[in-house]
Amino acid sequence: MSLKIKTTLVLLFIIFIYVIAHMSIERYIILPGFLSLEITEAEKNARRPVQAIQREIHHLTTFLHDWSAWDVTYDFIVTKSPDFVESNIVYSTFYDNTLNMIYFCDTQGQIVWKGSYDLESEKKIIIPEMPDLFEKDHPLISFKIKNKELTDIKISGIYMTSGLPLLVASRPILTNENKGPIRGSLIMGRFLTPNIIKNIVNQTEVQFEVIFVDNFSDKSIIKRLEDSNKSYIKIINDKSLNAYALIKDITGKPALVIKSVMERKIAQKGFEIMRYALFSTLFFGLCMLFGIIIILHNIILKPVSLLTNHTLSVGNTGNLNSRLNLQRKDEFGILASRFDDLLSNIESKTIELETANSELSKTVKNEKKLAREAEQANIAKSQFLANMSHEIRTPMNGIIGMSGLLLETKLNSEQKEYSQTVQSSADYLLSIINDILDFSKIEAGKLEFEILNFNLRTILEKSASTMTLKAQEKGLQFEKVIDEEVPYLLKGDPGRLRQILLNLTNNAIKFTSKGCVAIRISLENETTTHSTLKFTIKDDGIGISKKQQENLFKSFSQVDVSITRKYGGTGLGLAISKQLVKLMGGRIGVESEKGKGATVWFTIVLEKQELGNVPDPYENQVNVFSVSHGLSNKDKQKIRILVVDDNIVNQKLALIYLKQYGFMADSVANGLEAISALEMIDYNVVLMDVQMPEMDGFEATRTIRSSTSKVKNHEVPIIAMTARAMKGDREKCIETGMNDYVTKPIKHSMIQFS
Repeated sequence: MSLKIKTTLVLLFIIFIYVIAHMSIERYIILPGFLSLEITEAEKNARRPVQAIQREIHHLTTFLHDWSAWDVTYDFIVTKSPDFVESNIVYSTFYDNTLNMIYFCDTQGQIVWKGSYDLESEKKIIIPEMPDLFEKDHPLISFKIKNKELTDIKISGIYMTSGLPLLVASRPILTNENKGPIRGSLIMGRFLTPNIIKNIVNQTEVQFEVIFVDNFSDKSIIKRLEDSNKSYIKIINDKSLNAYALIKDITGKPALVIKSVMERKIAQKGFEIMRYALFSTLFFGLCMLFGIIIILHNIILKPVSLLTNHTLSVGNTGNLNSRLNLQRKDEFGILASRFDDLLSNIESKTIELETANSELSKTVKNEKKLAREAEQANIAKSQFLANMSHEIRTPMNGIIGMSGLLLETKLNSEQKEYSQTVQSSADYLLSIINDILDFSKIEAGKLEFEILNFNLRTILEKSASTMTLKAQEKGLQFEKVIDEEVPYLLKGDPGRLRQILLNLTNNAIKFTSKGCVAIRISLENETTTHSTLKFTIKDDGIGISKKQQENLFKSFSQVDVSITRKYGGTGLGLAISKQLVKLMGGRIGVESEKGKGATVWFTIVLEKQELGNVPDPYENQVNVFSVSHGLSNKDKQKIRILVVDDNIVNQKLALIYLKQYGFMADSVANGLEAISALEMIDYNVVLMDVQMPEMDGFEATRTIRSSTSKVKNHEVPIIAMTARAMKGDREKCIETGMNDYVTKPIKHSMIQFS
């Protein structure tokens, strides 16, 4: 597709967007304004007849006041003199004031005098709905005078009759000075006749009709009018709409519906404007499109086409001597000139590029060789660490296990001290091995975190129980505090968090000879899903100077050589803690002065648990070597356990442990012997080493699980008991078919009852 076609399509798209935007503005902004104006005008027109009727009632009420506040009327209620009627109430009184009825009532509701006329026929009439005797609480005579002046008391509204609606007004009968006591009420009324309606139509210029509520067919409209207490607009079609208003009678009940029929002139005008705007927009857009295309062709597309054709020619022929020579003084002229210069430079640089390419090929080969060597070195390093871990942990299992068993025998104080020294030294050596493995994983970027639900309080309690004993051995006070706002149901790696706490707290206890060591956990920041917690470990120890703090978190380093001689340590603990904190999205730091103790703090970001999540995996935890109190000695004798390990010391140690708990156990030295034993005896549990001669634990497990093997129980529980502790070892054991995994050395204290 050529640039000219693309440009035309882009311009068409722009014009299309412009038209759509213009139409959208008209449709969703301008037209709704017309429609809103139409509704507003319709509501006004609906209210105008109602307001005109209310003015008629007001005029009636005003005229009524002159008669009700008159001494002559005041006396007439008592005297009931016929002279009053003959001289004041004649037919002209009704006709001149457009009255159809006049009632004089006393305070008991009895009619003193009444008169009703049909003004068109000039005859007296009887209004059957108007009673001869009113109840005291009838709306037309029950005046509420509380907190009102007597002159302000009036009742007016619509009174429904079987014929026409009656506009009525009632006032109390008072003296000329508007004083009481009230002697009765004067009621006047006029029918809402077609002539009155016609006059209202002329006044308001609104065509409407008055409909009795009982005769109105659409009850839903009446319900809307009652609920909203406003007019209701119903659009009939594109040319007309109906506006409805409700008038209630003097009792507050719906009486009349005022229906106004109106032409939708405003909306039609809005639609007409939209059509004109659409046509003008399209016309203007097309004109603009053609004009832009012509201008672009002469200014941009033509020189671009020349430049493109020249470039294709050079590319196809390879002729670097060809020149464009475009004689223009604008940017395209500059571009053509620079393109010609570029061809000259390309020609001169081709030889240099070929030479450089040859050298680059050699360099790439060397880099690939170095990369392969580095990868092989990394694999060798990992294999070396795995082998070293296995070779060191295997005898460590024997040293720690046997020293533990030795401490359980009767020893004199000197022998017990020697044995405890052996065990503590072994434990320290094991911690160093674990630190080296962790450091190597961090350095290689292969350290992985488990994301588990856990209880922060549980983690702190478990860590504090170990630290409390160490602090008490040195005569130190140990404190732990969790602020109230800190959430404790969290998600993360509780094991790594505990590792950080133990490293930092161990350091605090190690460098404190008297005073207190305290752990405090506070909430630094919080969102709906995550919490940033701050852990502070404060001690009253030797303190750290500002200069020494620079080396505090460096690998294989302590702040002072003399401190290393006095307190020992590899310096890995703090370095590992710093890296773990960083990987958990936090920071770590120290605040201290020489001789005034130290405060080490770190922050980590942890996810909050959702409601309904599983409970803390560290609560009620059961070790893989758990045995049951509920088994009797006789039942334990029925359980047979097979120990598979090529190391005689480890075999002996495992057999002693199991024998102490009353279980029967046998041992073999490799996988082949294990399969042979399982073919003869139906063992209940197999404790399987992984790295063994002749047949390792992985191959032995696959053979046991295979349906083609002759073992008695293919589903026998197999627990890996191995010195392999590198990344992926546990997963490989489970993937092979083992049920669980534990690393050596195995301490006697790790075996729990449950």
